[in-house]
Amino acid sequence: MNEDRDFSALLGHDASAAIRGFFYQINVTILRWLELHTDYHLELEAGEDIDVVRDIVLPGEKRDRALEQIKALF
Repeated sequence: MNEDRDFSALLGHDASAAIRGFFYQINVTILRWLELHTDYHLELEAGEDIDVVRDIVLPGEKRDRALEQIKALF
């Protein structure tokens, strides 16, 4: 077993940035869900982190899909 004097913590090697990013993505996902129009649905981790997809597509139309990538840059 090493003594305390042999240990030095490496700054920036903790999971706080990743956890903050996951927490932010969860909050944005909930917000998008609450704001969702009745003709649309959410797909998570399909094209990007959050996809807002139109349910009703007329013949010859392309499906309306908005892709959103979530990043916590703070």
